[in-house]
Amino acid sequence: MFILQLITLLLATIDVRLDLLNGSSFTGSVTSISTNEITLQKNGKSNTVALVDIVSVTTNIQKPEVSSHGRMLLADDSQIECRLESLTAQEARSQSAAIGTLLIPRAALRAVRLSPPNPDWDEQWSSFLKRRNDNDLLILKKRDGTGLDFYSGIVSATTQDTVNFVLDGDTVPVPRSRIYGFVLATNQTEKIGTTGIQLADGSRLIAQSVVTDGDVLMVESSWGQKLRVPLETLHNIDFSSGRFHYLSDLDPVKETYSGIHPDGSLLAELLKSDDVLGEDALRLWKLHRDKIPMGPFGPLPLTLRGRVYRKGIWLFPRCRIDYALDSRYTTFQTIAGVDDEVAFDCSSPEHPSKVQLSVLTDGDEAWNQVLDAPADPVMIDLDVSGVRTLSILVDFGDDDSACDFLDLADARLLIVP
Repeated sequence: MFILQLITLLLATIDVRLDLLNGSSFTGSVTSISTNEITLQKNGKSNTVALVDIVSVTTNIQKPEVSSHGRMLLADDSQIECRLESLTAQEARSQSAAIGTLLIPRAALRAVRLSPPNPDWDEQWSSFLKRRNDNDLLILKKRDGTGLDFYSGIVSATTQDTVNFVLDGDTVPVPRSRIYGFVLATNQTEKIGTTGIQLADGSRLIAQSVVTDGDVLMVESSWGQKLRVPLETLHNIDFSSGRFHYLSDLDPVKETYSGIHPDGSLLAELLKSDDVLGEDALRLWKLHRDKIPMGPFGPLPLTLRGRVYRKGIWLFPRCRIDYALDSRYTTFQTIAGVDDEVAFDCSSPEHPSKVQLSVLTDGDEAWNQVLDAPADPVMIDLDVSGVRTLSILVDFGDDDSACDFLDLADARLLIVP
């Protein structure tokens, strides 16, 4: 009943895109809803979609131009843009411009970034978040501005101006201006909630339930607080949890790379050697998740014929990537094509750049095709029931390596129910 109420209200006021479990999508406005399906109207044509097939609902609301002052990260993977007001042994209190006052049990909290994000420190901050730590970690900005440092102890409490940190038995009040953030001791907590709610400010909430009340979503958060989320702050509602895994969220069991130029070319042997280019340079040509690594100003989102994809993997010939499925999945789906960043740069109608893609299941070829760079991307939908190992092979489709940036967009594995 919630999905019916929610989508009816959203589509009545906001243009949306429905992404479906089979990899396709529909856009438009709603014309009718029954207990089993939704009909969207666009350009005089109707498309009817069963509710059970919907993965997500995405609005056209753009992210506002606002600065980020801080972020709270929860054990359930919620991430909320907000300013921490106080922290005690029991509870964290913060203010979100989109949601209002948040009262989060300390046991549900994983980390807090107090300062605006610094891209130069992202890697260090991420490494602290990945640790399994028995004590709290206080993350300080180095005085010379070159990075982050940390101390292990106990974050006992915070105020508007200081963080009280217990170090070797002594309580030290540390000015918040010196602190980048802190990571609380690893705490095993049960994850509650399956619906992901993405807000326009970048926040992501894991919800137990959602209902509508006029132009507001009434959200029961994973930690049990009732929240009022205005529809104008909503970007996406994700119903995919427990239904599939994105390939970019899984770690391969093996990666094999065999050079980035075709055999026989002048550069083939030169660019095989780590000693020539160095490992940092060659890393650019290896598997990348959710981005392509070589934009003019840094990584770029995966883009195929004007559509930007949030999830997927980027591959370059010649490689083989193996994933352990262990018979846990029923279907492998992806949209394959040469990324827009290069698709039209190295091709002519007479001589299009080509990339060869093969998919193996337990060593047997299940799919194989040479993809022309400027051609429309292709949908791959393979039965992988009972399959233990999925292998992705990318090779040169011709004698040239130019513009062979292959995207496997929305690559995902459906879970055995």
